[in-house]
Amino acid sequence: AYVIKNILGYCYYDKKEIHLNKSLVLTAPYEFINDIMLHEISHAIVGREHYHNDKWKKVFLSLGGSGNITYDQDYISYKYIAICNFCSTSYGRHIKPHKDRNYSCPNCSPNYNDNYKLFFVKSN
Repeated sequence: AYVIKNILGYCYYDKKEIHLNKSLVLTAPYEFINDIMLHEISHAIVGREHYHNDKWKKVFLSLGGSGNITYDQDYISYKYIAICNFCSTSYGRHIKPHKDRNYSCPNCSPNYNDNYKLFFVKSN
């Protein structure tokens, strides 16, 4: 069932289900969709307590995934763009960042680091 609209994929741990964005499935290349599936399957295998940490990444890579935490593809329109002032990398994001949470650049630091804090802008 395609029930999500504002993210690429989601692992529902309690339901033991993985859902993908319908427009992604209808427009993206197979390799990209497959990587999103492996990303979400990795979440299902390691559990929510290992959200994007080294254990999660190890499983993701072992399944043949890219290891990507975020995805930035030309054929996907993002509602928000996160920008790192340190390395100038930008990341597309479909959902509004949580107002009570800070984000840092995964390219600059694997764990949250205030020195590499991302700032968000709404895309056109």
